[in-house]
Amino acid sequence: MATVAKDTKVKTQKNFQYSSVPIDPLVAINQGDLVYWDSVLNIARPAITDTNAGTLIGVSDQTNPVASVTSSDRLNSINPEFGDEFIFKTTPGETYFYFDFLYLSGVDSQTVTKVPATNSIGHVVLASGQSSLVGSSTVTVRVFTRMPGSFVS
Repeated sequence: MATVAKDTKVKTQKNFQYSSVPIDPLVAINQGDLVYWDSVLNIARPAITDTNAGTLIGVSDQTNPVASVTSSDRLNSINPEFGDEFIFKTTPGETYFYFDFLYLSGVDSQTVTKVPATNSIGHVVLASGQSSLVGSSTVTVRVFTRMPGSFVS
């Protein structure tokens, strides 16, 4: 499933960000995509699987490639953010509670699940007065993303 570019940031906690992380300019990365570090190719890529989450570096703050930019002028980097609250798509039928650990769903780089895996991407943050949230194709959840290198779930 394809993702769409969107500003998923809810609020800044610490405003942590990597600067100019290299990417393959021919691979689409949308604003709001979870991205991981590919240590073989030495580039950031969209994260979809639990294995990708093992080297998660954050959430892309921009879209690349930009449609209006010609291929010869494409940017070769992004600035992923981490350790903040972001909005992600939910998995239909799952009920989310405050501090539930979340994982990549395998659907795309903007959808999360509660199905336990090895590498958590962060935990649920509910709005004030909200005790739970039921996932569906139209419901999003706020997630406080983990810091790169913190793999505890």
